[in-house]
Amino acid sequence: MVEVGRDHLRAEVVGVERLSPRVVRITFGGPELAGFGGGGAPDEWFRLVVPPSTGRGGAAEPDGVDPRRRAEEVGRWYTVRRWDADAALLTVDLVLHGRGVAASWAGSAAVGDTAWVGQPRGAYVPPPPGVPVVLAGDLTSLPALTRIVASLPGTTPTRVLVEVGGADDEQPLDGPADLEVSWLRNPRFGRAESLLPAALRELLPGRSDPRTCRYWMAGEATAARLVRHHLRHELRVPDGHHHAVGYWRLDGEEWNRRFAESGIDIGAIWNAGQRTGRTQEEIVDDIHARLVEAGL
Repeated sequence: MVEVGRDHLRAEVVGVERLSPRVVRITFGGPELAGFGGGGAPDEWFRLVVPPSTGRGGAAEPDGVDPRRRAEEVGRWYTVRRWDADAALLTVDLVLHGRGVAASWAGSAAVGDTAWVGQPRGAYVPPPPGVPVVLAGDLTSLPALTRIVASLPGTTPTRVLVEVGGADDEQPLDGPADLEVSWLRNPRFGRAESLLPAALRELLPGRSDPRTCRYWMAGEATAARLVRHHLRHELRVPDGHHHAVGYWRLDGEEWNRRFAESGIDIGAIWNAGQRTGRTQEEIVDDIHARLVEAGL
């Protein structure tokens, strides 16, 4: 059990809004949130630790252990939708899919409930002026997509693909003048394979040389791996010009069981790659190859 309480801030639910049948928006406040270091990269994420399902109000767990001490066990990563530093208010959109710890809590969260939030970090690198941008993601990535689009210079040619469960999940995206948004409505979102890899294959290379664009994608983990492979190995997009990250995994419990049985040691693969001078992207290739070989 790892002590991470020093990095986690107690937060009180001060607002709950159901945006759609699949999304709930929760606003956190409280005096400790003044120490939240948000406002950086538009894709910034943080770890959310919720109280046990046996009680409300964020009380200590039955065994007397502060939930902050179990952050690595029960904490889940979420993207900042909005951070109001002046009012110390943190807004988060949570997708109610699967049986995740935080999603289950969010489905019945109420004003006055307590959770804990870690410090945020981000990775998005803005494109050079005038360089076309392609952004893709599913419903879980919509908070980051919304902020990224809003952060782009007004002259950036921008194409956005978003996979959602239905029309009621769609939200307005404000950004550059040359902004084109396509919504992929998947009524089986969260229960079936993502539509994004096939949609991006159909979209690209498009009118521009794909190697001159910048790409960002987030969503289901296997979909992100397929998109990365297409960009890096088929379209030959240079390293540093693309970023694909898995936010969640379809059938995560079953995948985790099979991964544990596979004996794959990602840390060992990473360390071996570093010792032999392989680049970060080459090491990721090695990891993905082992996963594919194991049927994962």
